[in-house]
Amino acid sequence: MSQSALYDILLSTPHLTGKEWASLQTSDHATLSGFVGQFEQELCQATNAAYALATHSGTDALELALLTLGVGPGDTVICPTLTFSATANSIDSFGASPIFVGSESISWGLDPDALETALKKLKKRPKTIVVVDLYGMPAHWESLKSVADRYEIPLVADAAESLGSSLHGQACGTMGLLNAVSFNQNKIITGYGGGALLTDDSALLTTARTIANQGRQLMPPYEQVMAGGNFRMSPVTAGFALGQLPALMERVNKRRTIFEQYHSALHAIPGFLFQPEREGAVSNRWLTSLIVDPKNAEVSRDQLADALKKERIETRSVFVPLHRQKAWREYPFYGSLLAEELAETGLCLPSGSNLSAEEIGRVIEVIKKQLGCHS
Repeated sequence: MSQSALYDILLSTPHLTGKEWASLQTSDHATLSGFVGQFEQELCQATNAAYALATHSGTDALELALLTLGVGPGDTVICPTLTFSATANSIDSFGASPIFVGSESISWGLDPDALETALKKLKKRPKTIVVVDLYGMPAHWESLKSVADRYEIPLVADAAESLGSSLHGQACGTMGLLNAVSFNQNKIITGYGGGALLTDDSALLTTARTIANQGRQLMPPYEQVMAGGNFRMSPVTAGFALGQLPALMERVNKRRTIFEQYHSALHAIPGFLFQPEREGAVSNRWLTSLIVDPKNAEVSRDQLADALKKERIETRSVFVPLHRQKAWREYPFYGSLLAEELAETGLCLPSGSNLSAEEIGRVIEVIKKQLGCHS
């Protein structure tokens, strides 16, 4: 059964312009074949990245980033434990092993102190470090870069959730040496799939394009020069997403407004703690996320989620730490218990940029009713 059949108010639905299908149907072959290159150019303009390579998915973009840096069997890669499974799957898919690091309290992202501890204790230097901007919140990039630079390890950004976010004026998706973004159907800009690799390094871009083209040269004689795969985005996907890109910041602003509505209505409730925003950070608030602290709140996270579900309102618990899941329990973890605490108490509320004020008001009303609050 689809989510739309279960809920009246969904977590984050595709926000379409209404013109996507018409644009594709009225495009001739020559126009359609140029959509991928046009999408890459406009994505660079939107993020101020020097280069973009459009891919099948955000996961493909992250896998391509790792392959471009030479990650392979026997290598290790550090990543956050508090993230979607695609982050670790991308590492595991080429025979490398993830090393999990815990969360810091502001962004809920990779903890620089725990990262330093891991790098001091590890006998083998990791090939790279993957940094995730969790729920659109920029990670503690300055400190992470400082640690990584001391150990001469490149940073890769898993910015699947943070397109449109920024830190000190720099767009997320450009913080790493290589950066992966996503256009999955629940993202701010969607092609009902698709992703992209962003970088400012022309040599790495050339390598990535070769790998993405089955490892063949891009020009005659098309010699096979390395192992590769088919990572390239479909022109249909590119054409579908193209018309939405100009609305990126408008949609970010809408999600930030939704966050402010939730925060204004609920932040004074004992035990409700919203995901903080570090000074200089501008989160796209892809998902409005909060902690329901069981020590101070009159309701548990799960009780609140159940109450919303009964009213046909979809929520999502914060990710379960990867090092606690069956597939990766054997791999090392460094850090505090914070990631586990966030997983046990964190809740994501409906945040789509196409939600109406009435729908947001309904979510707030149900939460307050569950708590016995009055408007």
